[in-house]
Amino acid sequence: MNALGKIAVGAVAVVTTATVVILMCGSGEKAEVEALLRQAVKDGAAGDAEKCISYVASDYSYGGQTYADVCALIRRTVGPDRRRSVEVRSLEVGVEGEVATAVLEFGVESEEAVIGRPIPVRLNLHLKKSRDGWKVTGYEVRER
Repeated sequence: MNALGKIAVGAVAVVTTATVVILMCGSGEKAEVEALLRQAVKDGAAGDAEKCISYVASDYSYGGQTYADVCALIRRTVGPDRRRSVEVRSLEVGVEGEVATAVLEFGVESEEAVIGRPIPVRLNLHLKKSRDGWKVTGYEVRER
C-alpha cells in the first residue's frame, strides 16, 4: 500500500470516531453533525485508536473487509505516536431513515506530504443507526 493509501486508511479510522454523533433527522441536525464530525476528526487525529474502533459496526463487511480487518488496520494506522494535522475542507451529510452517508474531504499533513501541502483525501462513508447510535458500515476513498 502506498503512502496515500495508508493515510487514507488512517483517515477512515479518524472519521469513524465521528459517526456516533448523528442522532436523528431534524432541522438543525446537518449543522450539528458537521460541527461534531469536525471535532471528531480532530479527536481521531490525536491518535485514539480504540475510540475510533468503537464507532465501527460490529457486523462491518464492506469491500472485502471485515470488522476484524478494519480494527487491525485502525490499530496499525492510528495511535499517539502517529498523530497528524488534519484540516477538514468540506463535509456533506445525508440521512434517510436508518441509513446515512457522508462525503468528507480533508487534508492530512504527514511525513509523506510536501511541507505546506497537505495530502488531500476524500471519503464516502456509509453508516447505519443501531441501538448504540450511528456506526460506520463501509467506506470508499474517492478520487478528487
